[in-house]
Amino acid sequence: MIKRLAVLALGVLLIGAVLLIAASDKRAVTSSLRTPFVYGQEDVTKVLRKSGVEVEVVSDVRRNASGTELFVYLFDSPTNRFSVIKITTNGLTRLTAPGRGAVPGPDSGFVAWGGEAGNVIHFQSAQSLELPEFGLFEVDPGGTYFVVGEKPNKAWLGRVHSPEKRVVVADDLLPGGVFVSNGRIYITGHSYAPNRPGRVKPRTTCLLLKDEGEKFKIVERMEFDWASSVVEVDPFADRLLLWDRALVSHSVYSYDLVAKQRHRVGKVKGFQFFLVSDLLK
Repeated sequence: MIKRLAVLALGVLLIGAVLLIAASDKRAVTSSLRTPFVYGQEDVTKVLRKSGVEVEVVSDVRRNASGTELFVYLFDSPTNRFSVIKITTNGLTRLTAPGRGAVPGPDSGFVAWGGEAGNVIHFQSAQSLELPEFGLFEVDPGGTYFVVGEKPNKAWLGRVHSPEKRVVVADDLLPGGVFVSNGRIYITGHSYAPNRPGRVKPRTTCLLLKDEGEKFKIVERMEFDWASSVVEVDPFADRLLLWDRALVSHSVYSYDLVAKQRHRVGKVKGFQFFLVSDLLK
């Protein structure tokens, strides 16, 4: 009887140890993930005003490649034209950008920016790119790749250091963003497929590509019927942030690409990022 109780007690201890280790591993994985933060205009302008930057609204906010910095773009005016405010845990720094919508790079410089003509993009390498009529342009947060959207539905992908070598990676997708995570490239946007005669229905689409040097290889194509757009990619994990298709009040969802599960983050406010910490706290 005593031996049986001892065996049972040992079994309980072993099970408990296994569960404890599993819980620890789960906490470790969870804690290693970047936290998604959702900000609105008021959240951003409040931080700027506290640091002496008087502004009513901002035109855009970007993050850096590692989710440790935010860049706030002010609307053009005689006093703050081409001004970018960098926010880190150490405070705010005002940067003077070389042009409209200048994209910061890893070396504290700017890798690309708009010129006086609205359809011309200038690069740090002194090269320039003329966009197609009503063309869309975006650079990934790390400043390595760029996409050009040629309406109605063509996606070009290129490298910032050699923009002349851009290539078409999709002829049925109008891109809206480009991101890099774990060495892979994500192009987000909308594709169009026939819905009924005479009409087309846009599909929220995300292309996953691999840079093979001479070319880009499409690894996977993902479509989300429940989402209105993909707005962010986790720089270190297989996760996306998407807006749902609600008619009145949109919500932001985190989507795990491995588990194929989504989790609500909060209401849409305008700016959403995977960050190491809350930089507007």
